[in-house]
Amino acid sequence: MLQKNSFGVKLITLIVIFSCIFFIEINIYKVSINDNSSLMSIVLQFVQVWVIILFGYFFFKIFKYFRLPKVYYKLKKFETENYFKNLGVERFRHILVHSFFKHLNQRVYLKGRGGEYVKVFYEETKRSETSHLFTLIITIFVQFQYLLNGKYLDFICLSIFSILFNLYPILLQRKSRFVAESKYNDLID
Repeated sequence: MLQKNSFGVKLITLIVIFSCIFFIEINIYKVSINDNSSLMSIVLQFVQVWVIILFGYFFFKIFKYFRLPKVYYKLKKFETENYFKNLGVERFRHILVHSFFKHLNQRVYLKGRGGEYVKVFYEETKRSETSHLFTLIITIFVQFQYLLNGKYLDFICLSIFSILFNLYPILLQRKSRFVAESKYNDLID
């Protein structure tokens, strides 16, 4: 999307899209603040987390090749197989690949693809992880707003949805990339 356009056109497009998303987000927040229904809180926070995810989605649709510094994507000492296992990342992956959500980003699946796809897969894990990281950070700001307004149920619901739809995808992308590095290091460089 817009990959051949100038930086200025991309930036203006992103500002317009972000403004629309922000407008929707503010209205969901206002409804949440004024509503006292538990069921409505759950529904609104589910919608809200998906609206926030659009920030990361559109950012990477417009700036496809943006990456954080390389050091961010490197394996940290604490990121062992047991670390991911204890956090339930493999269980999350199992649920994900056996649900509707497996259709949302087909580029992060290596199974059934040839060796030439490994480098694309590797870069896509970075892109997907960074997109979810941006979304997680934005969500944290919204969560604090709920806390400041004494909307604890909204805070808890948004926290749960953010963990499921942002934190676990980040962990899964990291784990998948590290596995790819160990198996296909010669194809990645």
